Amino acid sequence: MFSDMHELKKDDNGDVFLDRDPRTFEKFVNYLRTDCRIFPTFETMNDQHMFINELHHWGIDPHNRDW
Repeated sequence: MFSDMHELKKDDNGDVFLDRDPRTFEKFVNYLRTDCRIFPTFETMNDQHMFINELHHWGIDPHNRDW
């Protein structure tokens, strides 16, 4: 996230603001915490589509998965 691949938005205190969908981003962070070994489950196909888009946004190959 902080590899200079993306422009960082910072507030007056220098804190980084990530303008991402909170539900999707939560699944994304949890996915990264498991070293990408456990792919999340989704309530709808739209939720899954949004998650795949999040992977693309951060430069993660969604085809490198076991699901």
